[in-house]
Amino acid sequence: MAASSSPQPVTVGETNTNPNTKMSYSTTLKPQQTTNKLLKTVLKPIEFIHGEPTVRFTMEEREQSAREEGLHEAVIIKFAYRKPVLSELRKLLPKQFDVKGSCNIGQLDFRHLLVRFDRYNDFVQVLSSSYGYFKFDGEEYLFRIFPWTSAFNPKEETPKA
Repeated sequence: MAASSSPQPVTVGETNTNPNTKMSYSTTLKPQQTTNKLLKTVLKPIEFIHGEPTVRFTMEEREQSAREEGLHEAVIIKFAYRKPVLSELRKLLPKQFDVKGSCNIGQLDFRHLLVRFDRYNDFVQVLSSSYGYFKFDGEEYLFRIFPWTSAFNPKEETPKA
């Protein structure tokens, strides 16, 4: 009498339509064939404007790239006149704003930081406080927060309406 093997337990999100179907370990490691066609990257032509190589993108392409990079959930933090070093800000910011997920903090220039969030709730919570200050090493650092846009230029003064 042959012993029957019990079927493998079904994991979360997996459907077991036929419990008698056996799959080998190597079959599970093979990449799944998708019916969706892969998008081909088309290189844009390089134009020379005043001797400088330039690539032009449409506004839709810029917005799509911003979404892919997570910039649709990004804020700019602008410091009034001075700020702590970036390594300290990376420790202070998540605690100051009570960020639940993770955030990526980068420096655009001396006064501007770009902060990208992986959770929409964190983005909304940080954006709801339009200004504030950090206390670090006995000093206060005043800052202002506004959403990142594709038209952002750190050299221009951003009006607060």
